[in-house]
Amino acid sequence: LNPMPDARSLSTGTVYVSTGLLSLVDNEAQLAYVLAHEIAHIEREHWKQDVMVAKQIEDETKTQERTAGIIGAIGGGILG
Repeated sequence: LNPMPDARSLSTGTVYVSTGLLSLVDNEAQLAYVLAHEIAHIEREHWKQDVMVAKQIEDETKTQERTAGIIGAIGGGILG
């Protein structure tokens, strides 16, 4: 139950369609298109790409935090 139009597919083959999207669908053909689109994401394993992007962002954030910590320690040592 979500008023925002949205459709999601999971690596397990589960497809979620929000009630907001269902309210915009005029006929079965449009719903079939949405479902086919989401199934294509599953078949092409796009979830792997999403996981890899999230992992890359996490790694970059950790690297930035370490760099900031090192710079802070050096700056504290110089000022101290």
